[in-house]
Amino acid sequence: MRQNLENTQNWGRWSQDLEKLVDWLLDNESFSDAEALRRLTSMIRHAPHPDMVEGVERLDQTVIEHLLAAGAADTLALRLISPDSGFFISRGAAGEYLVSVVLADRGGETTAAGSTLPRAMVCALAMSLSQPAQPAISPMLTQPATGATLH
Repeated sequence: MRQNLENTQNWGRWSQDLEKLVDWLLDNESFSDAEALRRLTSMIRHAPHPDMVEGVERLDQTVIEHLLAAGAADTLALRLISPDSGFFISRGAAGEYLVSVVLADRGGETTAAGSTLPRAMVCALAMSLSQPAQPAISPMLTQPATGATLH
């Protein structure tokens, strides 16, 4: 983040709306992955400032609807992560997904679980975006040039 956007007009409401989306998904298993993705992508497109959504892709509504119509909610969830951000996905034996995201310029990892990949991704992204950006952290466990370097 290039500036302190948490002081930008409407930041607080937008952040609260992202948190409500997470609560809504946790409390309403009957809502579809498509609806969860539509809500998040709409919030991304309508962010109060473009820098608030650094690390995620602002996809065109036509692309979103084509992917959902094709039954490609998993693909849409993955397309939300920009090339300069990172993610990790795992699925347990019981079928629950665990998604961790590290959004560019946010300086921290956010992890969420869900019954499907899109639900877990929407929760992880919404939780990450709802938090103020943190300064970048230097690599951990770096040793002097004569020793080993762990990455």
